[in-house]
Amino acid sequence: VKDGTIKQDSILLVDTFDRFSRLPVLQSFGLFNDVLLTGVGLVFTGSFDKRILTEAEINKEPHILFAILGEMIRSNSESAEKSKKILNAQKNKLVKMQNGEVLKHHCAPKYYSYNPANKSYEQNKLTPTVKRIIEEYLNGRSLYFISNDLNAENIRSLRYSNVQANWSRMAIKSLLESKCLYGEFLGIQNYFGEPVIDKPTWDKIQMMLNRSTLN
Repeated sequence: VKDGTIKQDSILLVDTFDRFSRLPVLQSFGLFNDVLLTGVGLVFTGSFDKRILTEAEINKEPHILFAILGEMIRSNSESAEKSKKILNAQKNKLVKMQNGEVLKHHCAPKYYSYNPANKSYEQNKLTPTVKRIIEEYLNGRSLYFISNDLNAENIRSLRYSNVQANWSRMAIKSLLESKCLYGEFLGIQNYFGEPVIDKPTWDKIQMMLNRSTLN
């Protein structure tokens, strides 16, 4: 609005206040106030009172702010409670994993796939690319040439599932530094059923990487 991209008399439609902001109350109020002071009106379409809230409307009926403040408090409280539940769930999940359960985890590398039938991780169709990178690096090929070859062959990147060739030297280095290659995950040993390489091979790769930062 300030740079003129959006006109001052525009109306912003938001379902409920928690879709507008879940910040702490004072920050949320500041954001709400800033929007109105730009000249933009706000309508909470999911509320009972669907009036257009503007600076003029608030000045005419300031008691509206009591309802808005109540929504700010509710939104922030619900957000805090949800964050607490998510954190507790993550902690409980980690405890189970540390106690020997193999659970599906969103941070697991893409070259392992979770098999819910036997509750284990297995190598998949992306693993051969990882093994190729390891083999070429151990044979003396540089990170630069490995990444160039993968891009030239349009080999799918491991970082972005919707992008084919997006390899870089740093991406290759990050892959080779991962302890997941020999099966360690979040400090848990032998988490992946069949690791890509063994620990001595991983150690050798780290020594090679340390000798040359980016090859």
